[in-house]
Amino acid sequence: MVYVPILRGRDGEFQALKHISLSEIRSMRPIIEVPSSGKGTAADVDQFVHRARRHLPFGLHIGVDSAQVISGSDDGIDAVREIAEALAGSGIAMAPIVRPDDDPALLARLGQAARLHDGSCVVRWNAASGVPTEADLDRLRSGTGVAIDHCELVVDCQEVRSMTDVEWAGSRIRRIVSWARSYPWRSMTLASGAMRQSLTGLPKRVPTPIDRCDQMLWQRVGDLGLRYGDYGITHPKPPAAQVPGRPMPTLRYTADEAWWIYRWPRESKGNASFLDLCDHLVISDHWPTEGGAFSWGDQQLALRAAREGEPGGPSQWIAWGTSHHLAFVMRRLAERV
Repeated sequence: MVYVPILRGRDGEFQALKHISLSEIRSMRPIIEVPSSGKGTAADVDQFVHRARRHLPFGLHIGVDSAQVISGSDDGIDAVREIAEALAGSGIAMAPIVRPDDDPALLARLGQAARLHDGSCVVRWNAASGVPTEADLDRLRSGTGVAIDHCELVVDCQEVRSMTDVEWAGSRIRRIVSWARSYPWRSMTLASGAMRQSLTGLPKRVPTPIDRCDQMLWQRVGDLGLRYGDYGITHPKPPAAQVPGRPMPTLRYTADEAWWIYRWPRESKGNASFLDLCDHLVISDHWPTEGGAFSWGDQQLALRAAREGEPGGPSQWIAWGTSHHLAFVMRRLAERV
């Protein structure tokens, strides 16, 4: 079973990808979103390429979604071409993300980016838009010059936070997949996310569960045989501008039915309370029996509980939580094969 996580192109997520195993490389097709920093397209592209070259393991094939930097581009930089050429020159295989409502000029550039690699695209379809039409496909084919049998379809339900959302999305997915099966897609994936957009207000000093409704949705339509996709440990929407100040030591830790959210207030100027957080994690029921051997992220968390290593900061906490999440999902998917 191939896993399709949709990840932000931040340092934390790239750090997690750097440490995935060889078997995970073969069974994972991450979509990485190029984040907009507000510093201009050139800076965003350079930073994304630098992180990809530095952290992505050899052999990992990624999808690249540059929509955020394209929508805010006003400096004449062709982000699609710049990223595709840079990654091709570094031996990093990628497929561009396309949407049927992309304008014709953008579709043409995305098609050119695809041909710099293996000639494939990932079509990201918003499930809220309903069932696609033949006109949508014609626009994609003529705009990109890429045939449907060279396209992977990702049906993106975005946020599912309740069983009501799961039921609504489930019926819509069935209609979309029924339509999609008339065409020779290379693969079909269901993606959704259930993490809260803000963790502010959750209890402190006690782990709090958040239901993994994205997993529940995929299980509900399991008979369709779709690949599993999610948003890792983040909310589907890009984060708002960072609020000044230092975030509270926080960890998002994946288990079977829920994420366990740990929020530990500071007792000093630094992040030392994250070490206390790790003390509670490693004695919890959701700490894996393999302990720190479960994933690179778990190894780092176990070291902090043993007071070996610095407590880190927000980027490290995302890296360690994402590493555990990727390993956890991959193992559960492997058990279903």
